[in-house]
Amino acid sequence: LPGITVPTLLVFGANDTATPVEIGRIMEGKIKGSGLVVMEKSGHFPYLDEPAAFNAVARSFLGSIGGAGAPQ
Repeated sequence: LPGITVPTLLVFGANDTATPVEIGRIMEGKIKGSGLVVMEKSGHFPYLDEPAAFNAVARSFLGSIGGAGAPQ
């Protein structure tokens, strides 16, 4: 993980039992410049559990790095 050098967004569901949020915190600590977002109403699939909120987080991240899908 320390070798990752690109902007990285980590999105975890607060209710995920397969990959708990603590794993996301560990990853965030090992990936320089990464950001962790915890979706409070989600399990393992935040993009399905909270699609509008997930899309807003993804758009914001993409906008912050000038990526595809960034708000115009």
